[in-house]
Amino acid sequence: MIAAARLAATGAEATLDRAFLSGAAEGLAEEIERWTNTNTNAAARPLARAARRLADEIAGAAPQDFAAGWERHWAAIDRLGEAFGSARNAGARYAHAYPSMTAFFADAEAQRLGASDATFWDTYEHGRRRQIEHAIAGQRGHGAALLVNSGMSAIAVALGSAGLGPGDTLLTGTNGYFETSALLAEVVGHGVTVVRVDLDDACAWQRAVAEVPKVILLETVENGPAGRSCPPPGQWLGAARSTLILIDNSLVSAGCDWAALARRHGVAERLVAAESAAKYLSQTIVAGMLLGAPEAIERCRAQARNHGQQLQERLFNYLRQWEIEGLATRWALHDRNARRFHARVTAGLARPLALFRRVDGALVYVQLPEAGDGASRAIRHRRLLEGWVARCGEVGTPVAIRAGFGWRQTTARCYEGNYLNQRHAPDYLRLSIGIEPEARIDAIADGFLAALEEAQ
Repeated sequence: MIAAARLAATGAEATLDRAFLSGAAEGLAEEIERWTNTNTNAAARPLARAARRLADEIAGAAPQDFAAGWERHWAAIDRLGEAFGSARNAGARYAHAYPSMTAFFADAEAQRLGASDATFWDTYEHGRRRQIEHAIAGQRGHGAALLVNSGMSAIAVALGSAGLGPGDTLLTGTNGYFETSALLAEVVGHGVTVVRVDLDDACAWQRAVAEVPKVILLETVENGPAGRSCPPPGQWLGAARSTLILIDNSLVSAGCDWAALARRHGVAERLVAAESAAKYLSQTIVAGMLLGAPEAIERCRAQARNHGQQLQERLFNYLRQWEIEGLATRWALHDRNARRFHARVTAGLARPLALFRRVDGALVYVQLPEAGDGASRAIRHRRLLEGWVARCGEVGTPVAIRAGFGWRQTTARCYEGNYLNQRHAPDYLRLSIGIEPEARIDAIADGFLAALEEAQ
């Protein structure tokens, strides 16, 4: 579909794992060292020394030692990154003090431009938040970015910025993420017409776009086992004149370059992409981000201010520069490993599954066939998952039962029709394949096949 260029199937793949780990350690060390040079915090210099030692150790490790030290080195990076965030938070203030109103207003303007890293009032403006947003926008090819409290905050803020009111129309797909559907139900309550169109019907979608809805809301790929992709942008994106195009891009993140697509089809000023930063970007905080043209993002910023949705310093202090710069590489590693896992399991299946589907990036969806004895499929999914976790734990390739996706370690959870999901949702497993070394991915796949034999 429209995913970014993937890793070539060459020997270079194996070196990318080591380069990403080494780059993370070096990036963290450099960021802490820059901060230490301008900070008197007592924790600064010990942190800088520890980060430099770790970066040098990883850079100097022999290639054959990479896999053995993988978990230990990443755990050390996590500890240092969190300690650095905590050290920054020791000096965090939601409102800085000034010697005069002249200084107050001058610094407020500098914060708006990202020239100051201070804040006169954190929920309204923060210079360092602007600096981080600028770095994110630059890495993703967009004109601007906005950090908010969660992925759903991003969707709500962007919708609010559109000024939807009675008589307006919002166009979306037949299915969608359940929390987004709940949000749209509130929109309907304000007199907005929500038109849902089957994304597999290209003609119906093009006709609906031609009606010029005020907002088009789409997921790049649906977050569910059906996993339908949005209609090919070339068939409709250029026709969406005078419409705010809001893309929920959390599932594929850096795997889809909406900035380039928007420029190509002449809608860059009106396309806003929303993502959860708690997926591929950060392993430490829950956050959301909006990406788009400066004017569109400033409208979103005004909405976020009005509703207290901008990400606060005590959270964004845990976002690291290396995470921002390494997002595309990290996504590519997830994508490579998910392809490898899917191919190995497919080749080893003794009996077909009702569903075994991979989505660009980390995700794989699994559904067992109905049992002949009428046994609950939901219970069998739980047994499969727990058996897989147990087998992988026995051979030292741990898999975690954990919500979310894009974790560095391979994780999974069961979805069932209960209060944690849509009431009548199908039962299935969602696997999030991590960025472990390829030999571990093979062992994880083999463990899944063994657990599958027991579950079926």
